Amino acid sequence: MRFAVATMLALALAAPACGSPDEGCKDDYDCDGTQVCNLARHACEPLRCRDDPECLDPGYACVDNQCLLRNAGGPCRDERDHAQG
Repeated sequence: MRFAVATMLALALAAPACGSPDEGCKDDYDCDGTQVCNLARHACEPLRCRDDPECLDPGYACVDNQCLLRNAGGPCRDERDHAQG
């Protein structure tokens, strides 16, 4: 029994931690509470927005953790984009 407990403990300590600097992040849980995981770069970055109302100005939309000007040459995301041009 002691051998089994010692083996399990050794394996747990040897396993890499989630979001270690070697691996980068795989989801938001790998980052601290003020950051989100940029899946393209596998790096934690500051949380800017998750939803359009967090951008404060209705002329901006939250896209990939950034507040971007609506109709800035990109595709329309919803009816508000169509209404503005």
